[in-house]
Amino acid sequence: MAATIRLAAAGRDVTLVEARDVPGGCCGSTSLDGYRFDTGPSVLTMPQVLADVFAAAGHDMESLLPLRRLDPYYRLRFHDGSHLDVVAGREAMTERVRELCGAAEADRYLRFRTRLGELFAAEWGDFIDRDVTRLRSLLRPLALARLVSLGGLRRLDRLVESCLTDPRLIKAHTFQALYVGLSPRRALGVYAVIAHMDTVGGVFFPADGGMHAIPLALADVARKAGAHIRYGTRAADVTDVDLHLEGELVADPH
Repeated sequence: MAATIRLAAAGRDVTLVEARDVPGGCCGSTSLDGYRFDTGPSVLTMPQVLADVFAAAGHDMESLLPLRRLDPYYRLRFHDGSHLDVVAGREAMTERVRELCGAAEADRYLRFRTRLGELFAAEWGDFIDRDVTRLRSLLRPLALARLVSLGGLRRLDRLVESCLTDPRLIKAHTFQALYVGLSPRRALGVYAVIAHMDTVGGVFFPADGGMHAIPLALADVARKAGAHIRYGTRAADVTDVDLHLEGELVADPH
């Protein structure tokens, strides 16, 4: 949907085919006994990425898809009966850590929080928010060296354990690897940026309509940008297509 909006806004003739009768794919919705449930993602992080898609078509996301920032973001309950509220703000979050784990661990948390920010900065521009059309696009020696120095290629659990000592706080910053189906013992340290995205960047939720409001709003923007959306249509294959952008091949029709 984001690609559809960006291409249509750039003046391309775009047709989007969607197998379901509504937009959203995995970010769907279902109703049961008078209640409506989101069937995919439960929360949103990094809303600026989504806002950039709206802006590409000349729209302000807040006017079409108002979001509210959750506070606390979530509550983690531990086996010993204790809990940790993950909240907005460096000082407020550090105080929660201090109350749960003590002053020494709070100091370690502050240093770890800085490390998370450094990892995010090292990954975002050179890897996450970068078009990777060929494997050699990842071969960026200086950027890779920076990742290695920050522990990005270590195992995630070992990276976090080298910074924090309280098992509860370690779990609070490693369980995010489960989002991509990996154990923290198998995931690389680069996945620590997911902890940064929610524990530092914040967790958001559409003010009205639940998570399914996101694809509905995107579909609306796509139509306004001139894209054609065909629902209830499955794409079997792509044939006789030669896609070029400013003379450079960007998609292989085969």
